[in-house]
Amino acid sequence: MENTSIESRQSVLSMAIAGLRLCGIWSLDSSSPIFLKLLHNISNIFGIITLIIFVGTLTIDLLLNSNDLLIATDDGCYLAGISVIVFKVYQFHRHHKRIKNLTDATYQPIYVFWKSTDIGVKTVLRTNKFYEDLGFTFFVSLGGFLVIALIFFVPTEEGALPIRGAYPFNTTISPMHEVAFCLQIYAVTYGLMVIVLMDGMGLGIMRWLNVQCIILASNYRNCRTNQNNSFYLESRDDLSKIASIEDDNNNVTDIYDEPDSNITTFCPFDEQDHAGMSDCFIGRFKKCIKNHQRLLNTIDELNACFSSCMLMQLFASFSMICLTGFQAVLGATTKTSLIKFVLYLGAAFSQLLYWCWFGNELLYEVFILPHD
Repeated sequence: MENTSIESRQSVLSMAIAGLRLCGIWSLDSSSPIFLKLLHNISNIFGIITLIIFVGTLTIDLLLNSNDLLIATDDGCYLAGISVIVFKVYQFHRHHKRIKNLTDATYQPIYVFWKSTDIGVKTVLRTNKFYEDLGFTFFVSLGGFLVIALIFFVPTEEGALPIRGAYPFNTTISPMHEVAFCLQIYAVTYGLMVIVLMDGMGLGIMRWLNVQCIILASNYRNCRTNQNNSFYLESRDDLSKIASIEDDNNNVTDIYDEPDSNITTFCPFDEQDHAGMSDCFIGRFKKCIKNHQRLLNTIDELNACFSSCMLMQLFASFSMICLTGFQAVLGATTKTSLIKFVLYLGAAFSQLLYWCWFGNELLYEVFILPHD
């Protein structure tokens, strides 16, 4: 029930999970009807088989035309793009339970943050949600445009398929032409839909972990209960520790001036954060340390689940950029080549930019967190 509430609050997460369930990648609830589970398995198996066939036709065509650099680089761009999709689908199947637990660990504190009345917290949450919705809309629009452009807008010769491929039958005559055409449409649509949803979920996890780092940093600064000036101290050692921590905190405040400085309250990370906790510096600081360790463990789990995906993403994006640049050097000046060049370059660069941007933001927040 709690997970349902989290998904309803995070619209991008709910849409990504619903879409991945439609594609047969994200598991259904145990209470789902049998016919839905059957359709879920059929969608999963048919989608994977279609992607494998699509990769096979491209690979064979590449081997048969390896002497033609334009054809080889064109097939190479498609293979680079589809390979990262196949790899991420495999990773999501392999680490499904871990990714599901990672999603819960990421979004449960966010659900608690939404209940905060602090204006600074609300501003951070609303700003990130706005940009998350904007980015997801951009990638969905880009994916839809790529499907339409690759299948329908790229000029082809009479009887030729929109995407090159070697098939064990004659694709220039009916009905085999229609069969191959439908296979390409489904493979491209399924692949782009899956990659947009998986990236939306992965980028969302990185974004909201970054938000947790920001709020945790503000919690460190708000450990002092200045409102009533009451500290619960068990010994003079506590007093000396607090003085030392406050001095260190004041020394780095000017160096690391965070945009969340208008957060004026101590924000709990879960519903039980206030249970059994003295509202004093020691109690708050212990909670910060506990949440800090939990956050580091969650980020380690993020690296374990998505580091190989990021490596594959770098390989695929750089391959597509290099191959399209190589086509430009070869003098591919036809309308078809120009359209493909723009599509390949735009898709590869935008995807790489988003992953590197949010990865760098999260790395920065984790790096400066100990100084807060």
